[in-house]
Amino acid sequence: MIIEKAKWLSEFYKQVADGGEMQILYKNRWSKAESGPDLDYSPEDWRVVMPPKVTPVDMSVLVGSGIDCEFWDEGELKILGALNGFEKSSVTTRNYYIDMTGTLFELCKPRMGYWFSAMNFKDADKLVKELRAAGFAGEQTYTTGPTVEFRITGIADDRCWPWEQGNE
Repeated sequence: MIIEKAKWLSEFYKQVADGGEMQILYKNRWSKAESGPDLDYSPEDWRVVMPPKVTPVDMSVLVGSGIDCEFWDEGELKILGALNGFEKSSVTTRNYYIDMTGTLFELCKPRMGYWFSAMNFKDADKLVKELRAAGFAGEQTYTTGPTVEFRITGIADDRCWPWEQGNE
């Protein structure tokens, strides 16, 4: 019995170390716990709730899209331009972002808050749908027909930048 409880505690605290929240069953309700169980507690009264998994935005939708991007290195904005592709590091698991000149950068984001004219894009409505499906948030203006202009305002609430999770 003690060995099973020790295994349970080990797994319990591993989940907490991985970012989970400890909860205790108190008066038939689960509540956040400030401290965790030990061998004297019943496993039925404890659980770990893991945070929701956040999906990185799909940066590939920007390649060849015509969207202006910001390229960053060492925490500084270096240049504005089109995203031409990615290159995986041979040493780490990260991606580097390639601009139109073939230069590699640590980070790349679409230009935010900037209104793009739909006249500069082959099919702005399709591009806006692709951007939303990729996890970007934005706004667009219409007349009586297709998109006139659009801007990217950030990323969707359930998304993150690829480098924020190491999922590049």
